[in-house]
Amino acid sequence: MKTKMLLLVIFLIGILNAAEIRFIEPTLECAGVVLKITWEEEKTLGEFLYKAETDKEYKKGHPFVRYDEGHMASSLFNLKPGTPYEVKIKTGSKELVKTFTTRSEFSLPKAKRVIKVNTASQLKSAVAGALPGDEIQVAPGTYEGGLNIGKSGTAENPIVIRGMIADLELKKTNTADKKGLPVIVAGKGKEAMGIQAEDVSYVVLDHLRVTGSNAVAVHIKNSSFCVVQYCQIYDNTGDWALHTNQGGFKKGRHLLQFNHIKGKNGVPYYGIKQDNYVGPGTIIRGNYIEGTSDGIVPSGDESDCQNVKENNPDVFSKWPNHDVDVYDNTVRNMKDDDIETDGVVVNLRVFRNRFDDAQNAVSIAPVLPGPIFFIRNILTDYRESCVKYNTKAGRGTIRNIYFYHNTVVSKGIIMTIWGGTPSKNIFFNNNIFTGKGDFFNFQGLAHKPKMDNDLWYTNKTESALKLSKKIFDKGKLPWEENGLFVDPKLNSDFTLSPDSPAIDKGIIIPGVNTDFTGKAPDLGAIEVK
Repeated sequence: MKTKMLLLVIFLIGILNAAEIRFIEPTLECAGVVLKITWEEEKTLGEFLYKAETDKEYKKGHPFVRYDEGHMASSLFNLKPGTPYEVKIKTGSKELVKTFTTRSEFSLPKAKRVIKVNTASQLKSAVAGALPGDEIQVAPGTYEGGLNIGKSGTAENPIVIRGMIADLELKKTNTADKKGLPVIVAGKGKEAMGIQAEDVSYVVLDHLRVTGSNAVAVHIKNSSFCVVQYCQIYDNTGDWALHTNQGGFKKGRHLLQFNHIKGKNGVPYYGIKQDNYVGPGTIIRGNYIEGTSDGIVPSGDESDCQNVKENNPDVFSKWPNHDVDVYDNTVRNMKDDDIETDGVVVNLRVFRNRFDDAQNAVSIAPVLPGPIFFIRNILTDYRESCVKYNTKAGRGTIRNIYFYHNTVVSKGIIMTIWGGTPSKNIFFNNNIFTGKGDFFNFQGLAHKPKMDNDLWYTNKTESALKLSKKIFDKGKLPWEENGLFVDPKLNSDFTLSPDSPAIDKGIIIPGVNTDFTGKAPDLGAIEVK
């Protein structure tokens, strides 16, 4: 009898402690970890620990964030490409351990077959007959009629369509200055595409110029593991310059890097946009985007935001967009937003970008269920707000957003706090905010951001501080209890001067800034070395 009772107790403990690591999605420098865990199990959730396989000591990761009824998520940062890691999480009497390896840096493999083309008909014929491992080398010139890609490569042997120019190996990351790329001109008609890759995988577009589209210049649809790099996407008049969509959980994981996208007066509307069940793991890095309306739109499924309730049992049963990295991009001269994160996404990571000269630098109107991280970005010369919250009522609750170590330089008021759709769990820590005039333009307190340990400075800091405290006190919100209100002494490159009061004034955020120098992390985007 005692044995049966003991077995029953052990069985019940097992049921109550059923938490598990649902999956880990690694990228090059980051990884997203998703836990399947109940609210009761969350009460016994321990620290999130991780280490490289060769390290002796574990490090602390960012705390987990609940994004639906059954799951929590967090992200790891500052990882090394192509490196094995281990994570360890304790919950109750159970220790969850899992290993993973980050994605390796992409490099073009040696071709199994090289096909040289110099006419549009040759190019289309080569693409139609392409086999895994083919490298189609496109000579300088103009190729009319667009390009449809319907063949797939493999991980070891992708299909590569590569522009051949004299300085191909020179200044690779400076696509904006590169001359002589072969020009792919979109086909004619109402929905003229430049390049469309549909239902394919492991296709690489490299060193091409795409122009003349009145729909999508480069369209990656229902596909996986595609690479678009070192391309110029110029003089297109449709809504999208580079568009990925309709992937699902088994698709996505694209690499969109080092491209130059140039529009004029907000046309095309989107620079790089992901949309409609695009799938996980896309990396958007090192691109230079100018002159469109929205620069980067990574989240997808914006029209479904109102359907993603906080008590949803499993967001991933329908919405597969997660673990998207947006970093080292320059986005400037936008008619609307430098980055519009509006949509449905888990583990979006936006870091080390330069966002300049837009209506709003960042839009979160709305984005959910999170977590969404904005880390070490520089936001300058926007015309309305560094962070745009405003959206019409009934579109869902903006939630689970973390702004850490950003540097903000405004031409005027720093941030607008709108009424309308509410938000929750929006955190600002270790940022520098500078501008002219007031800190805030208050239009309501539907949004209740949690701000502390930040630095604020304008040409009227004292009166701006009094107004802000009065408004926040009215809404019964704690605000910047440990904040600084002094000149940060920024250099022209947004680094801190040696006598800056922002040096060593940050708080430690596990998994984000533990590699600081000095006594404590510095405020703002750039740590003094």
